[in-house]
Amino acid sequence: MNEIIRLAKRAMKNPHRILPFIRDNTIPHFLSTYGKIYERINSIDDQRRLIHQYIEQNDEFVLVVLDACRFDTFESAISDYLTGEIDKAWSPGSLTPQWGPQVWTEDYDLTYISSNPIIGDFEYSPRNSDFGYNTFCAADHVERFVDAYNFAWDDDVESVYPSDMTDIALEEAARDEPTRLVVHYLQPHLPFIGEKGFSHYVLDHKSRSFSINYSDQEREMFLENNTEITLEQALKYDVTWSDELQYGLQITNSEGRGYRALLREGVVTNEDIQRGYVDNLEIALKQIRRLARCVDCPVVITADHGEFLGEYGQYDHPDVLHPILREVPWFEVDKSEIGVEKNSFDPVEREHKSIDDEGVRGRLSDLGYL
Repeated sequence: MNEIIRLAKRAMKNPHRILPFIRDNTIPHFLSTYGKIYERINSIDDQRRLIHQYIEQNDEFVLVVLDACRFDTFESAISDYLTGEIDKAWSPGSLTPQWGPQVWTEDYDLTYISSNPIIGDFEYSPRNSDFGYNTFCAADHVERFVDAYNFAWDDDVESVYPSDMTDIALEEAARDEPTRLVVHYLQPHLPFIGEKGFSHYVLDHKSRSFSINYSDQEREMFLENNTEITLEQALKYDVTWSDELQYGLQITNSEGRGYRALLREGVVTNEDIQRGYVDNLEIALKQIRRLARCVDCPVVITADHGEFLGEYGQYDHPDVLHPILREVPWFEVDKSEIGVEKNSFDPVEREHKSIDDEGVRGRLSDLGYL
């Protein structure tokens, strides 16, 4: 009763927030209820079973994981890049922190190349407790782990380019041992990096009134003397992810980034989001085609989860059990597409770097995980 009274008082003080509150607290419940019913009455292969079976039945393979890739968008785009057999799979998670611990439960003789820090070489715990997991370290479950999010992260686009992921995968495929690869591309997950892309920081789209003239000493003093900063301050002082981690900084108004923030401020339209998402996917598919044509083993493309793009007023990939988030592609690339070009890359030995030095915590924050 006290909680109801408290909410009623808040509603009277902020009437403009009543409808968003109802939307955010009731619609996800109904969507999840629908998703449970949908899953029961539809015969969709369990993605975990498909992945484990694929790994066990093939001496060599490439499993491509697209991050936040909807089945319908993938189905519409894939024929322009690769031929093969497409089916649906039911993902065990609506977002990567759920998906990883649910899929990679054993020890696997394979190499995992990850551009998403959630699937990382460290114990990830900040949000796993929300979903019933204490910690999860993806690297503990595979023979070899390649942290592309560490050494291939591009600070300008705040992501790992698909072209770099394919290069890394071909370097790994050139190793003198069986090719057993999982290649986890960050696209089509935000940020959108193509010609139709845009920054997911609202402030990047607005004229800045602050001065950026400061000395190195002034910047150092600012970093040392603050623990909580705003997005405005982060942009003003060019605060990097490494800075966030090194100085223990927390960005307080993180609602200034993402789909909803951009829409709320009139920076983009829903049509812009739709176009940017498709463009992001197609950039990745072009590079996946290059990968498939340069390896001589079966190639399957799937995704960890889908993405809401405005349906039911929902965006991103919240903890909602719904087909838009759980139905993902399972695409077996046709043999005629595989191994038709020479892999010109040489194997590369990489020195493992400390995660602290690369500011991975900030990258998690930028992707919405912290």
